[in-house]
Amino acid sequence: MPSFVAKKNYKPALILFKLFHSENVIANMKKRGYSQKDIQEVLDSDQEINISLMNDFKQNFKFCPVYFFDGIQYDDVLKKNWEAVPFYDYEHLTQAKVLGITPQNYYIAEIAYPPLVPYDTLNNKIKTPYYTSLSSNDQSYTNSRDYGIVLYDDNNELLLRPLTYNNISLQRKGNYFKKGGMQYVFSGSDRFQKKLEKYFKKIEQKD
Repeated sequence: MPSFVAKKNYKPALILFKLFHSENVIANMKKRGYSQKDIQEVLDSDQEINISLMNDFKQNFKFCPVYFFDGIQYDDVLKKNWEAVPFYDYEHLTQAKVLGITPQNYYIAEIAYPPLVPYDTLNNKIKTPYYTSLSSNDQSYTNSRDYGIVLYDDNNELLLRPLTYNNISLQRKGNYFKKGGMQYVFSGSDRFQKKLEKYFKKIEQKD
């Protein structure tokens, strides 16, 4: 995670979106000797989230192009090692398609908990949760699966508020009594787009 925030929020030409991948959960499950069946259930849940995420953005987000990449490629994205990163667009939902692109003027986005953001004080800088009423050490909050879209600039620095953290909905929906009837459903790209439009319209008016 970055240790400070970007100095200015620029208007992105595109967004690179990290697909959901429960790498830490899976690593802990392997250490504790969970079965491959249990691990596969986590991987299947990640896949449900990612498909729903891509579908929601395809239907509701037109602010700028969005390209998706697998969470295991995150380090390569941070290092801008583009040749090693397979990027996908919405067509990947129906056919295997990999884009060869060299991103410029982009944001990096991921689904995560609200980050710790430093705020200036009279004496020094302190780190405080984005939502001061919530703490990453609060188990009731951590277990709530209350994720949002966290945005970074092309140097992996958190964007300034209000673009740092963006509310979304990620819930399990369906028929609880039917086998395979419950699936994770992502929504919120429409609200995310409205927030970006409102923010940059205000910036442009000031300029």
